[in-house]
Amino acid sequence: KMKPLPRLASTSLLTSLAFTAAASGSSPAAFQPGAWEITRNVTGGPRATGPQTDRYCFTAAQLREDPAAPLKAPPMPRDGRQGPQCTMGPAKLAEGKASLNSSCKGPMGSMKAKWAGTYTATSFAMTGTMKMGFMSAKMTSTGRYLGACNGQ
Repeated sequence: KMKPLPRLASTSLLTSLAFTAAASGSSPAAFQPGAWEITRNVTGGPRATGPQTDRYCFTAAQLREDPAAPLKAPPMPRDGRQGPQCTMGPAKLAEGKASLNSSCKGPMGSMKAKWAGTYTATSFAMTGTMKMGFMSAKMTSTGRYLGACNGQ
């Protein structure tokens, strides 16, 4: 399990739908273990949100288990609400480029998203297109390495 650090902003159900995922994978770590700040934003569609930022602590063991864990980190619960049930497909990580697909089920129905972007050991920038019924939305997710986790 990821160790959450204090959260910085609130989020909407749509953002939870867009970014919640289960981790999977087994290749070498692509990202630096430690504290990460991840900002998500739904920039289009009927329920656009402002940026929402969370902090996470990823251990070396977590990154060995799933080298793409920072790309798949679910948003922290907001206002006592847990996000919908989502799964994230395996990430393709090669030569600084990343891609993956996600699917979620929640109170608003089912949705699928396709993600693509770039990464280094200490940062990433992903864009996604979400489809839910006749609606669609654009999303972004960026992450940056902050250093060692507090308390480690």
